[in-house]
This record gives sequence, C-alpha cells and structure tokens, in this order.
Amino acid sequence: MALPPFDSSGNSHTLLWLISTPRSCSTAFERMIKKRGDFDVFHEISTRAFVDGHFGEERYRHFYREDAPETFEDEKKCVFSAQEKMNVFVKDLSCCLKEFIVNDSELLENSSVRFVFLLRNPHHSIISQHRFFKKVIPEFSLFLGYESLFELFRAVKEKGVNPPIVIHSEDLYKTPREAVETFCSEAKIPFKEDALNWTAHNDDFPYQQEWKVLCASKELLWRAHGEAVRSTEFRPPTQYEVDGNGKPTFNEITDAEERKKCFEIYNNALGYYNGIRSMVESSLSSRA
Repeated sequence: MALPPFDSSGNSHTLLWLISTPRSCSTAFERMIKKRGDFDVFHEISTRAFVDGHFGEERYRHFYREDAPETFEDEKKCVFSAQEKMNVFVKDLSCCLKEFIVNDSELLENSSVRFVFLLRNPHHSIISQHRFFKKVIPEFSLFLGYESLFELFRAVKEKGVNPPIVIHSEDLYKTPREAVETFCSEAKIPFKEDALNWTAHNDDFPYQQEWKVLCASKELLWRAHGEAVRSTEFRPPTQYEVDGNGKPTFNEITDAEERKKCFEIYNNALGYYNGIRSMVESSLSSRA
C-alpha cells in the first residue's frame, strides 16, 4: 500500500519518523523540517522510556519534565493525536528506538507512516561522540547505535508497508538542495527552498515548545545540540584525518588506549553501516 499523497487540507496527514545514530546532522534536519511550517515536530521521544528501562527511572528523573509521558506507548499516543490535526515529524535515536519499533505492526504497517534513515560514516560519528563523552564509556557502542540502526532498517525493509527512505549526512552538507529535494520527492511532500535556511537561536530558545522536547535540562540540550540550535543552514562539520587509503587514523584522540578502543568500535560499526548500504543497493537493483 503506497503512502497517501501529501494533503495540506487536513484530510490526510503524513507521519515522518527520522531515525539516526547520534552526531549525524539529525537536529539540523529537524530544524529544516520545523522551518517548513507544515509539520508538528517531536524530538527524540523514545529516549525517556529507553533510559528508564535500562538505567533506572530515579537516576535520570531530573532530566525530564514532570508532565513528560513515561512510556513509549504513551508518547506514541501523543504523536498519533497530533497527526489527526496535521503532518507530524519525529526525530529519534536508533539506540533508544530499536526495542520499541522492530515488532510494532501498528507503526510498520501504517500506510501514513514513513521511516527515514539518516546515515553518517561511523568514523565521523565516533570521534564526535568521543568529544561529547570525553572518553569511551561502557555504553559507548550502545549509544553510538549502528547495530540498532541496522536492525531497525532491516525491520522496516522486511515488515514495513512503506520502503525506508535513506539520506546520507554527507549529502546534506555537500549538496543540501539536491539531498533535500530527493528526500521530499521520496516522502511525497513539496520541496520548500526557503526551509534550507533558518534562524539561529540563543539561550532563550523555547526548545520545549518548539520541538516538544521531553528533556527539562537546558544544559544537556545545549551540550548535545548547541551547534544545531545556533546554526542557520546545513554546513560541513569538522573533517577528521584519514590515511592515504582513505581509512581513519583517529589521531584526533590523543590517548593511545582510547584510540585503540575507537578503532575496535569503528570496525564493528562499519560492518553494520555497510550492511545497510548493501540492503539499499539491493533494493535499488531490484527496482531497476
């Protein structure tokens, strides 16, 4: 069953669910969608349910607003309720979302839902995440989320009524107009050129209202998304060193033991990243 055409009259509303690993330009993509003006935006809605389930509710209670839905099912109800009124865009992290979606037929078999996968080379994501955490924490690979992204992509490809849409982070900052035009075509929504630029925000950014953020910690939000909040367009991120064969050196990580751990994490993540790319290529070949 195909996705219904975009309908701004309110008779049919689209739900676009963006899934990515951290540090993949996903918040900048969220800002572009918000600038369009025709989508209600939800920010990382699966995070609280994932964190509470894996690390304990009490430990992170202070991170969330008191009125934040406590379970993924409760949050999903909020999304579906919003979809009754207008188009909805959800940005989520693969590591948090995986356990809630892979067997969720209500979402996978819903013809108005399209899952969008944003892929970034794990080399870049690993260094960016290492700068965020300052070290390789025990949950580093879990939070990096490439295995989860692979499993989610496979679930959507095999069980979803709509094929997954794939965007490469590198295309967003190298050729943003072309990348967004292609995305809009596949999502069956109109391309809006003015959405390629947005307004930079400062400390007064009303993030809870703008993105329906569950997080109550402005400090945490700015630490994770400060660059995207201050941004005005898709722009090249920091470029990291590669050797003569194009392979990462991880020389940006000065501690030898930390660098070794990052190489191990990279080799594991690369397998899942290439696995997704292989499934995408296979799908394209079958359509030709």
